[in-house]
Amino acid sequence: MSAIVLPPRIAGLLLELTKEADVEAALLKVVSEFIRLKLAEINRKLAEFEKKYGMTFEEFRERLARGEIRNAFSYDVERDFWEWESLVTLKRHYERLRREWGI
Repeated sequence: MSAIVLPPRIAGLLLELTKEADVEAALLKVVSEFIRLKLAEINRKLAEFEKKYGMTFEEFRERLARGEIRNAFSYDVERDFWEWESLVTLKRHYERLRREWGI
């Protein structure tokens, strides 16, 4: 892994924002907080879809495949499907990063 040199101004901002003693710890703290906030936003949006359709994405995908979703081929339902699927994928991505980096 190669070292990254941060401009002193950015390094100072990281230290001031996080109250950490070193830049690496400060950067990890900022990344951890970013992931936490992204997951909170994703979970909020997932809950909205689950409330709207009364089921999880997995159930929705299965029922859609079986033709059990009304207006399945309407623009709104298809748009919801793609957005919902994207949120599920992003959630897995951020959770994997959090596990792998221990943050």
